[in-house]
Amino acid sequence: MSSHGAGRQIHPSGQDPHAPAGSPTACPAEPSADHRPAYGPPIGGMAAMDYDAQSLLEIIPMAPKEDPQTLPPPDPRLARHNPMLRSFRFKIVQQPIRARMCGSSDKDWRPLSPPVVLKLELFDWDGNQVIDNAFMQQLVVHATLWNETETEQLTTVELPHNSNSKRISAAAKSRKRGVTEFGTHTTEHGLGVEKNLLGDYSASSSIVEDEHGVRGCFFVYPNLPIRLEGRYRLNFMLLNLQG
Repeated sequence: MSSHGAGRQIHPSGQDPHAPAGSPTACPAEPSADHRPAYGPPIGGMAAMDYDAQSLLEIIPMAPKEDPQTLPPPDPRLARHNPMLRSFRFKIVQQPIRARMCGSSDKDWRPLSPPVVLKLELFDWDGNQVIDNAFMQQLVVHATLWNETETEQLTTVELPHNSNSKRISAAAKSRKRGVTEFGTHTTEHGLGVEKNLLGDYSASSSIVEDEHGVRGCFFVYPNLPIRLEGRYRLNFMLLNLQG
C-alpha cells in the first residue's frame, strides 16, 4: 500500500500484547454443570434481595448456539458480575484499509472512512450468545495508534514547532521517535508534542440490531482522523467503568 493513502490496519487484539481488549484471561478447563459458579448477588448491592442471575440475561434468538469448547476460556471477571456469564470475544465488523491524512490544519477534518465498528460477543455456560444490559452499559473501548510493527505508539508524536501542512509529512518521516507511553508528554530540543490520532478515542457500548436484525453490543468510532501519513495499526483496550 502506498503511504499517501496510508493503510489503517486494525486487527483483533485478542493475541496482541498492545491491545488489551483481546482474549480473556486463561482459566482452568470449563467446570462441569455441577461445579459452575454458585448464584450470588451482583456487585453493588442487592445482597438482601432474591436474585436470579439467569433472569438478567437475554438470549439472542437469531445468534447460533456454539460449542463451549470452541469459545475463549472462562473469564472469572465475568462471574463477579453474573455467574451465568462464561466468556467473551471481540469481532471486527468494519475497518478502513486506506484513508486520507488530515495534516496540520484543524479545518481539514478527515475521519477514517468507513468508520471502525467492533462487536462484543458475550456467552453463557451453555454456549448461548447473550445480552446483559447492566454489564454492557458499563463498558468502554479505548483506541490507540501504533506503527505497523506495533513497537511504537504514535497516538502522539514529536514534531518541530510550527510545522505546517507541507512540512509535517517530512517531519514525520524524520522524527527520532514517538511518545511511546500514552499520556506521557515529553519534548526534545526544538520539538513539540502533537496529537497524531485525533477525535474521539473512546467509544461507549451501543446495544442495537445489525443489518440482519440481530441484536448485539457494538462500539463505533465515527470520528477518528489521523494527522500524519504512514502505515498504522489501531489497537483497542476494553474498560469496565465499574472496575
